[in-house]
Amino acid sequence: MPDTAGDNQELTNELVQSGAEIAGGVTGAAIGLIGGPLAAIGGAAVGVVVGRALQRVGADIQRRLLGNLFANLVFHPEISAAHAASLIKLAGELTYRQLLALSLGRDVANRTRLRQTDYRGDNEAIERLGIEGAGLLTELYDLYQRGLINGGDGSAWLSVPDVVPVFNVQGDGGVLASLMELDAIPVADRESLYDILA
Repeated sequence: MPDTAGDNQELTNELVQSGAEIAGGVTGAAIGLIGGPLAAIGGAAVGVVVGRALQRVGADIQRRLLGNLFANLVFHPEISAAHAASLIKLAGELTYRQLLALSLGRDVANRTRLRQTDYRGDNEAIERLGIEGAGLLTELYDLYQRGLINGGDGSAWLSVPDVVPVFNVQGDGGVLASLMELDAIPVADRESLYDILA
């Protein structure tokens, strides 16, 4: 029988490592482009350092959140082995920003900080989002399609512009948020999402 949890963990590790290597390489290349040939050598060294630092940070976040999940599954005998395997797989597929979003969706006290309507037809708001914000909306839409969140106003999200930043966590989204203790993520980590979705 295939080791699904092990395969997912290995894939997650590879993604953390390759993402950090890419970020480090881009940083090094940027320094090289700005400073010329001599800076390119220094940029390459800085890129390696940045890549390794991001690997450590990504691995630390991953260990803490997946550690919470594994530890808390032990104390919930009502969760079957099949459901636990599904939750572990799901946790491995979500990005850190998606986990932050699940935490944000449960943060009822700060909902007034978020945009209350969708982005359909609001070109000015879409332009303000920029590439980073458009990416975040896509990640939120993915959570919606997985059934982990729903539109807070009950509306259906047919495409990315239909995303409303005020949403509710539901189903396995709530189970995952609880087992991974996502509410304990420092508010400072969620601030970038509040800023983008204001």
